[in-house]
Amino acid sequence: MSKSILSDLENSNNKISILCNTIPDTCPYCKNKILPISRYAYTYDTEFFHSPKRCSQVVFQCPNQECYNLFVVEYESFSSNDDLLFKEILHFEPERIELSQIISDFSPNFAEIYNQSHIAEQLGLDQICGTGYRKSLEFLIKDFAIKETEDDNEKEVITKNFLSNVIRDYIKNENIKKVAFRGSWLGNDETHYLRVWEKKDLQDLKILINLTIKWIEMLELTKYYESEMPNKK
Repeated sequence: MSKSILSDLENSNNKISILCNTIPDTCPYCKNKILPISRYAYTYDTEFFHSPKRCSQVVFQCPNQECYNLFVVEYESFSSNDDLLFKEILHFEPERIELSQIISDFSPNFAEIYNQSHIAEQLGLDQICGTGYRKSLEFLIKDFAIKETEDDNEKEVITKNFLSNVIRDYIKNENIKKVAFRGSWLGNDETHYLRVWEKKDLQDLKILINLTIKWIEMLELTKYYESEMPNKK
């Protein structure tokens, strides 16, 4: 079903009428069949391989009282006189966190789990992202502990052991140990029915994970420059 919609036009104070050839009939949020309400439209002209192209973005609202979510649909045509053709429903592009090469090199799984947890948090999945952050901390600590030992038997013990035991027995740096322990405590709260640390929340867990990252980075950088610039006799 096509629909005529009033739209703002770029670099103009006037509104124009645009004819959108297809109107979404299913809400991308609640998945119900709908006749969406158009709330706003913006149209601009650009070029496509040196040919004129008209684009519009239309804000629709789901009419269901249980939903009422807004969503944006993009339309385009290759002539300002043609109907605008449906292109896509625009989706939120979550932010990814760029971790240092130091961390990504020895624990790529941590980097991926941490970012997936961050994406889940941005999508409002606050009941499950904490579990992901807890998992990411375990990968970070175990990968770091494995990197720090050359004993294959110890490496196997680390992979199979509880996180708290690995922190206690295999993390030698006291600053890393202090923040990693506390991160594991709050991470456990995110996975269990009852919380022990009721005055601490997900943001505290993220701070402790980031502190763990920073202490590891400082330790690794210190070792690097000690190796590259040994004491002169």
